[in-house]
Amino acid sequence: MFSNPDLDIEHPQSLIEYLEGRGLLRRGERPEVRILTGGISSRVVLVTRRNGESWVLKQALPKLRVAVDWFSNPARVHREAAALRWLTDLGIDVPALRFEDRDLHLLAMDAVSEPHENWKTMLLAGRLEMYHVDTFGHILADIHTRSSARRAEIAD
Repeated sequence: MFSNPDLDIEHPQSLIEYLEGRGLLRRGERPEVRILTGGISSRVVLVTRRNGESWVLKQALPKLRVAVDWFSNPARVHREAAALRWLTDLGIDVPALRFEDRDLHLLAMDAVSEPHENWKTMLLAGRLEMYHVDTFGHILADIHTRSSARRAEIAD
């Protein structure tokens, strides 16, 4: 098992060695590794295998990428993993969680199919499409409705 407490997933060779060590890539497999920009709280990388399978890996940072010192517990990424599991269990269509590494505070999920446009980027550019707003509203209502029906499970 690969173990490097200083792993930086934005270094492709280190990431490939990590994925091989976990048995997620075959030895010698060379996927495309692309750093996704724009994140301030995590390192985010897209890994695309030759068979077409793609994952997004997120590694939470203890210090955010902003001008001032802003620290945050990197264990927060495990809440995101828990949310992906919960939403999947509720039957909400979200990217599948592939794995979670509690020691390195990272997760991997299926990538959204290309081509697509990031909604946050669109909103920040002033592009608001009502179809997206309606879709988001329906998804949020669905999450609340389905979670409410199972509120005893999340009461703790």
